[in-house]
Amino acid sequence: MTNKPLTPRAQKALTILEAGGQFCHRLETDSYTGRAQFKTRLYNKGSIVKGFGHSTMSELSSMLRICSSTSVSTYYALPYVKSPEPLNADW
Repeated sequence: MTNKPLTPRAQKALTILEAGGQFCHRLETDSYTGRAQFKTRLYNKGSIVKGFGHSTMSELSSMLRICSSTSVSTYYALPYVKSPEPLNADW
């Protein structure tokens, strides 16, 4: 079995993750419909990076580890990068 090369989007996400970014898979409420659904987002220094979601995270899933988990959210980061501070102040 050969390893597939990373897509350009996954390579950009990996660069952000190496700089201390984190993926978050969280239950969110839609402000328009009011329905709750899970969303996957990439955070860099506490702000959302647009254009990166579940497909990018699943492509990098073999490199990520869980760094925090609750019943409604899970944060993923690279195991060899120490994040300077958690994204959520409630940690």
